[in-house]
Amino acid sequence: MWQVQVFGTTNRLVVHAAKLSARPAGRDYELWALPKGGNPVSLGVLPAEGTSTRALTAIQKAALASSSQVAVSIEPPGGSPTGQPTGDIVFMAPLRASG
Repeated sequence: MWQVQVFGTTNRLVVHAAKLSARPAGRDYELWALPKGGNPVSLGVLPAEGTSTRALTAIQKAALASSSQVAVSIEPPGGSPTGQPTGDIVFMAPLRASG
């Protein structure tokens, strides 16, 4: 559905969206880092199509550094209003390093 790449040397997150089945009306998919022993940290709303590139904050980088997986939730347009997942978690995937 999405290919997510994190480039630590440039502090960027790049998301490539594949052709998605229709998402729930009036909702967005949001990507979350799941740091061990901590609360989920939003990595932003996922694109419905195409490629999205964004800079990572220090908080996002730290969350990714201590995460072994990410999750995708269904959220209101623009993302969670609370800073934590409010909708159903629809995907979870392990993080893996590429070299």
